[in-house]
Amino acid sequence: MTDQTTIRNRYMDLLCELVSIDSSNPPGKEWEAMRAIARFFGFRINLDARGRCSLTAYQDCGAPIEGGCLEIAPMRGNLYFILRGKERGQALAFTGHMDTVPVGQEERYLWKTDPFRPTEKDGYLYGRGSTDMKGGLTAAMIAFKLKAEQIAAGGEIPDHDIYLLITCDEEADMQGSARFLQEPWIKEISRLVVCEPTGLELCVEGRGRTYGKIVLRGQTGHGSLHRTGNVIHTAANLIKAMEKEDFSVYRDEKFGSSFWQCLAIRAEKDPCVVPDDLEMIIDARLAADHRCEDIWDRMDAILKAEIPERSGIRYQVQITDRRYGWKTPPESAFRQSTADTLIKINIPVKEVIFSGTTDASKLRTAGMETLIIGPGDLELAHKENESVSINEGLKAVELYRELMERN
Repeated sequence: MTDQTTIRNRYMDLLCELVSIDSSNPPGKEWEAMRAIARFFGFRINLDARGRCSLTAYQDCGAPIEGGCLEIAPMRGNLYFILRGKERGQALAFTGHMDTVPVGQEERYLWKTDPFRPTEKDGYLYGRGSTDMKGGLTAAMIAFKLKAEQIAAGGEIPDHDIYLLITCDEEADMQGSARFLQEPWIKEISRLVVCEPTGLELCVEGRGRTYGKIVLRGQTGHGSLHRTGNVIHTAANLIKAMEKEDFSVYRDEKFGSSFWQCLAIRAEKDPCVVPDDLEMIIDARLAADHRCEDIWDRMDAILKAEIPERSGIRYQVQITDRRYGWKTPPESAFRQSTADTLIKINIPVKEVIFSGTTDASKLRTAGMETLIIGPGDLELAHKENESVSINEGLKAVELYRELMERN
């Protein structure tokens, strides 16, 4: 059995390496992270002339790990690794993403350290992506490799396969998790642990999200003339109508009712000209049992009421994504077993709802039960001085190892 000091050193070395890599998305700079992760498991990434990738294991790897790469664009893609069990199907999977949100120019001034130079202080590791979610991804990678080394040394083979799914593009349109859904083997996974930051609280429910844009097209005009058909006025009326919608029937105990809002308005004309085109960015955050379709049905009704045919304004709805909420029921054996594992390793069991959306929103549509649990505080993500508790990270390694042993 590997001693705790060695595990800590391995965890810190890998976490620092990943945090030091700028994998900001946009624009989607996961390539160096992909190379580092592949190398950690004893693989090289091969890239052909078209940017398509594949993995080749080192001859001296030794551990019984299978690996693969699934590109979404040149030099962008997912990685996956498999420890084969005695039987196919009913597999257990862990997932985490490589990409992070960018560090904006104004935000950078607020950092006390370089966001891409990992810094350990007072039991925390500071750096962009440390909590969202390289701390959790690192824990899953360490646990996975420790299990592989145990098997290679003659340890017991698990009853079912264990997968590690590492995605790109989670912070944008989740093209990575969508790409995994194209693989036939994804349906062999029945249980999914998402290693996003929850402070090691057990998330058994996730909210949904859907977003897109409304494109309004009117007629340009001189700014000195008062005229009807100004698309900016139409957008204002749409926002007022959106605010009147009642979502109170869809709610959860922690975050309250579903809601929607306009996050941006873009009109590409000079200030002295009435614009003829305008885009409204619409974002809706949904209680777990609230279907995405209801949002766009309501929007359709509002558009028809606020923009009659005689107005001279045309509109188009462009839905970017639908991410459905979910619940893992109390009677789930997976949920109960994970709670029992937490008790075994002296982590208090606190079941919570995850406020955001994760790759689970996509992956679980393949039929897998889902839980979210990982190190870090979501309140510290996407902002200056992001950090993760090192002790939580090491506890996550212990938790993931125990779950693999129970598989």
